[in-house]
Amino acid sequence: MELYDSQKQAEFICLTGQRIRNFFLGTITWRMDAGKKNGKRALPSPAQLQLLDIVIAHDRIFISELAKIMVVSSPSTSVMVNHMVSCGWLHRAYSDKDRRKVLVSVTEKAKEHIAEFHTLLREEIIRLIDLVGPVTTQKRCEVLREIEEACTQDTR
Repeated sequence: MELYDSQKQAEFICLTGQRIRNFFLGTITWRMDAGKKNGKRALPSPAQLQLLDIVIAHDRIFISELAKIMVVSSPSTSVMVNHMVSCGWLHRAYSDKDRRKVLVSVTEKAKEHIAEFHTLLREEIIRLIDLVGPVTTQKRCEVLREIEEACTQDTR
């Protein structure tokens, strides 16, 4: 890769980020599903995990707000929420002020699974840090800090 070929670097960053995400999701899903006798997945899909993280961060949130954050339509979000309610991941309730609006919150079951997921994620990251070493890890952390800072300064 050429030193300053921004197109190739952007492509590399995107592809590598996707591979890392898929690696972690696959590994953690396998670890959480191992030993399950009922055949049900212990983890929801990546999109459902994103939804759960958003709901957890807000405690309770309207489906319309959730859709805006996820950048998907309210009907698509509603379908996902309905599925997750039927799986026991979410609660839904009508707003006291406006019965047309639906509030979503996370169940205790989901909170426990998400906590387990984050614990396993940290374990996998630590395992990989041990493989690549502290110097390489420090370099990556510095780059990620600079990218995060650039994102917060970008006012588009």
